[in-house]
Amino acid sequence: MSGNSSQPGRGVQRNLQEQSPMFAFAEYEANREQGFLYTARADGMRGGFATDRFVLMIDKVNGCEGRSRSRQMSGVRLDYRFAGAARSVMPELLDELPSTRHRLLETEAGIVTESVPLHQRVIYRNLWPQIDVVYYGSEGGLKYDVMVHPGGNLGDIQFDISGIEMLSVDRGGSLILATSMGSLIEEPPVCHQLFGGLEVPVQCRFRQLGPNRYGFEAVGDYDHNETLVIDPMLKLI
Repeated sequence: MSGNSSQPGRGVQRNLQEQSPMFAFAEYEANREQGFLYTARADGMRGGFATDRFVLMIDKVNGCEGRSRSRQMSGVRLDYRFAGAARSVMPELLDELPSTRHRLLETEAGIVTESVPLHQRVIYRNLWPQIDVVYYGSEGGLKYDVMVHPGGNLGDIQFDISGIEMLSVDRGGSLILATSMGSLIEEPPVCHQLFGGLEVPVQCRFRQLGPNRYGFEAVGDYDHNETLVIDPMLKLI
């Protein structure tokens, strides 16, 4: 497997330790009952990572659309299930941060405080054959990269989303996720391959596979002997 599997997409050459990601990833025993091995959170948003899915929970988002329209979104939960993926894949924490988060534990001796290590990323290795998915924080919120290594089949990648009213790809190539509280958009993916440390663009786009399912497809040719990085950007509209 290529050594690029643990590297994020846009800004791949930046030093991760110099960034201040909105999301920090941690292990929480209390979330095991929901099936989450790890969680991530930032102001108003949370992420949960299970063996068969990623869950995005939006607690509260306030913003502005245009000059006068206010925007509010809360109580939204989207489950991104990994359709057709390997069932035995366990997510892994990567890149421990110097800071920690505290939690309270009830023990026989009473309530104690425990420090929980924080990490910058979560990776699913070989989620589909020769395909990794990496989640990490950015200035825009929570992001993910799909890494298609040599031997991987782009057509295997399928995300099935519950918690939405409709999924569509607009004329500009963006993925629109309509919910009862508003819409989210995944901008057209930026795809590239690394050659000699340089990013070479590859044309790719979202592919709608059903009412609630999507994947990706390459528009042109790319080198199947090198890792292809697919880098969407999720935001609220």
